[in-house]
Amino acid sequence: MQLQTKYLTVLPFYLVKNLPECHVTSFIWGPWEGVMVTPELNRYFVERNVEVISVQDGTRIFVEDVTSKKQLNPILLIGNSMVVPNKQGKRINNWGILNKIKLEDNSVFKDHVIGENSVLPIVHAMSWISDTCEQRFPGFKFSCCKNLKVLNGIIFDKTLASQHTLEFQEISQENENYKEIEVNISSKSQDESKGENHPRFHYSSTVFLVREIPKAPRQDRIDIRNIKNIPGSSFYEDGTLFHGPKF
Repeated sequence: MQLQTKYLTVLPFYLVKNLPECHVTSFIWGPWEGVMVTPELNRYFVERNVEVISVQDGTRIFVEDVTSKKQLNPILLIGNSMVVPNKQGKRINNWGILNKIKLEDNSVFKDHVIGENSVLPIVHAMSWISDTCEQRFPGFKFSCCKNLKVLNGIIFDKTLASQHTLEFQEISQENENYKEIEVNISSKSQDESKGENHPRFHYSSTVFLVREIPKAPRQDRIDIRNIKNIPGSSFYEDGTLFHGPKF
């Protein structure tokens, strides 16, 4: 059965929403070694720094996904860019994932309102980024992030894009136990006067993934007896905070 590309990206989310008891994954594979890639084609990929998926790695990723109980994104992209790499940097590979976000599917955002419109909380944007990185690299776990920036927050109003792109750039790795990834979330902004689409960047961060999370260090107990007791409600009464009950 042949489906158009737009249905291949929309269908998994539709199935997850309507069949919550099912495990749904749409695999988007890069080239596999073996009969799929001839020696001539393999040389073409090598010249362009395109990773050819080994049978061992491909089957491991497949098994880890279909047996995992944690699933937040039903689309899994395995492979890297077919663009000729920039030799000036240490960048390894890059890829992008399209995703949609709707206010009606996330009622909690209705308790995160600035002015008259709901705004995506930064902690949800960070979770969005970290979860997608973990799904891209099965077996790795989110360790930490640095330089998390809100460039142009996602607002649930007439400017909300129909879809957002999560772009990832793997910039370093160490013995397959550590990865450093630059992430950007963007959308297309329509210039009605010119009929053109321009990128609009929302969030950026550097994410660190590891195979094993180290044990958290034990700290001496903090003496909080002398901390001034201020009712939390005061911060909402004077306008410092704006969160609703769900937060």
